[in-house]
Amino acid sequence: MRGADLSALRGDNLALEDYLEALTAPMVGLVPCRVRLELRAEARAHLERQIERLKTEGIGEPEATRLAIEAYGSAAAIGDAFLSEWFQNQSRSPFLKQFGHANYVAFGWFAVAQAIYTCLLHLRVFLPSGAAYSFPITPAEMRRVVPAPLPMPELTTTSIFLFLFPFVAPIVAGYLTGTAVPVRSARAVYQAMMPIILYSFVIGALMLPMTEGLLFALFQVVYWIPVGALAAHVGMVMAARRRSRTGGVL
Repeated sequence: MRGADLSALRGDNLALEDYLEALTAPMVGLVPCRVRLELRAEARAHLERQIERLKTEGIGEPEATRLAIEAYGSAAAIGDAFLSEWFQNQSRSPFLKQFGHANYVAFGWFAVAQAIYTCLLHLRVFLPSGAAYSFPITPAEMRRVVPAPLPMPELTTTSIFLFLFPFVAPIVAGYLTGTAVPVRSARAVYQAMMPIILYSFVIGALMLPMTEGLLFALFQVVYWIPVGALAAHVGMVMAARRRSRTGGVL
C-alpha cells in the first residue's frame, strides 16, 4: 500500500495504535475478543486524555504520545498482569482462586509425576528384587564407587526406571504446565513444588533406613524446581508462538 494513508485504517496516532496492538496481541486465542476490546478501549481513552492534556501544555503530539505511554507503563508488563489476573479468575471454586489457577495446573502435572515415583519406591521397598547381584565387581568395590548413603545400583527394570524417571519427569511436567499456563508459568511451578517437596521429605523419613526417599526430596530441590521452571517457560513461549502463527485458532 505504497503512499496510502494508514491513519484511515489504524487511527490518526500510529504510535498509540502500535502500543495498543502490543498490549493486546499476546492475548489473542486466550482472552475473549470482547474482553480484549474493552481493555483496549479503556487504555485508549486514558492515553488520549493524557495526550490531549500534554498538548495543551505546548508539547507536540509525538512527544506527548511518548510521555503518556511511558507514564502508563510497559505494554508487556501491563498485558502480563492483566492476563495473569484473567487466567487466575477462570476457576469458579473459591479454594482454587485462593490457591491460584496457574498453581493448580502446575501442581496437577507435578503431583502426577510425584505419585508415579512414590508408587515405584513403595514397590521397591515392599517387593524387592530377587535378582542376583550382576555387576562385574564385588559389592565392597562398588561401595567405593558409590559411597553411602547412596543406594547400591541394580540392573533391574524398576531400578533403571527409578534412576531415569527423576531426570525426565520435571521436563515433561514443566513443559505441559507451560503449554497450559500462558503467563508466569515458571513461578507457578516453583509455588506448586513447595507442598510436593514437603510431602517427599515426609515420605522419605518414613522409608528410613532406605535413603532413596530423602535423596529424591533433595533432588527435587536442586533439580526439579529449576529444570521444571525452565521447561515451563519454554512450553509457554512455544505455545504463544503457535498461537501467533495460527492467529489464536488452535
